[in-house]
Amino acid sequence: MLTRPNWQYLLAAVILGIIQFLIGLIAPFHTLVISYILDFLILVVAFIAGQHAKISSGHPGWFASATGAIYGFLAGITPFFVHVTANDLKRQLHHHVLSSAQLQQIVKIANSPVAHFTDWLLSVLTYGILTLIIGSIGGLVIKKPSDRDAI
Repeated sequence: MLTRPNWQYLLAAVILGIIQFLIGLIAPFHTLVISYILDFLILVVAFIAGQHAKISSGHPGWFASATGAIYGFLAGITPFFVHVTANDLKRQLHHHVLSSAQLQQIVKIANSPVAHFTDWLLSVLTYGILTLIIGSIGGLVIKKPSDRDAI
């Protein structure tokens, strides 16, 4: 797997990101096990991409970070397509008693473009930084092949 071209790792990040995006559209307020599996898979892809980058004389962390940022970009655009309602918030905050005015204020903030943009930006940064770390670790655990014919 380490002899694959660079674009295949980026393509894997795109595919995983699209799947995560679709899951966010289907079940936006539910935690699904498959979402956790996809998050784990992007970390595995970043680890292997870091190893590949080291073998290819690239920087393991930066290349792996690109895969994570692509995944975060696609997974993070879900809030732009999901509208939060007061009933959704009541289900999520079932232990907290809120007045009707407080609930409407939270709904207004949750559906604002600023909140969506912030969520998207944090998704890109979070996955980019996590995969930077994991890809760097992947680059550390593999030895760069030496040229036996070098003088």
